[in-house]
Formats: sequence, structure tokens, C-alpha cells
Amino acid sequence: MLIPENERGFIEIFSLIIISFFLLLSMQLFQEILLHGKICNAYQKCIQEDYRVEGILMEAKKYREKNGTIDPSERITSSFQPNYRYYFDNEKIYIEKGTLNILIANYKIYDNKVYITGVKNQSNSIYVRE
Repeated sequence: MLIPENERGFIEIFSLIIISFFLLLSMQLFQEILLHGKICNAYQKCIQEDYRVEGILMEAKKYREKNGTIDPSERITSSFQPNYRYYFDNEKIYIEKGTLNILIANYKIYDNKVYITGVKNQSNSIYVRE
């Protein structure tokens, strides 16, 4: 079927408009894919940090169980994460990175075992009642 000469220009313009529309859609989709990758990487780093701090908390718990008396002014460097330190004060464990306290854990001692009764960190501080 032959397309008349006066309609050919209209079809070419319409085709260019459709192709431009799909090009804009594909660019938007590509930006969403990049944003999704950044969000996933941020969540992964956050989860890794939480596991790291949890490991340091367990190390501090074992240290407290092993040593009966603790000097509150003593800052103990973590054995597997040297950037982190922890210290004890009034049945609380403080974990710090540099000068920033990133976790405060309440604990009780029963039968020479340390039981964590509450944890407050940056992500759950608005939910913790003291």
C-alpha cells in the first residue's frame, strides 16, 4: 500500500516523537536503576556496621564476664576492630568510634553472667525509653 506524499512527513514526525518518548522513558529507567543500586549499597553498609557493633558488644560482654571489677575510666580497644573502643559505667556498656558514642547497652549481672537488657544506638534512639 502506498502512502500519499502529503502524509509521509506526518508519519516521519510521529515516528520521531514516539522514538523520543521511548528514549526519555529509557533514560528515566536507567536513572532509577542507578538510584536503586546506591540505596542497596547504603543498606548493605548499614547492615555491616550493625553486625560489626554487635560483635564488639559481645566482646565487651565477654570481657565484663571474665573481669569482675572494671575501671570506668579505662577505654578498651576492640581486638578485631581497632577503630572501636568500649568502656563500662553504672551497668552500661558504651561503644565508641573515635569520639562518638555509637551504642549504649544496659546490662545486669546474674550468676556471674552478663545479660543485656537494652540497647540504644543512633538508629533506634527515638524508640528507646529510658
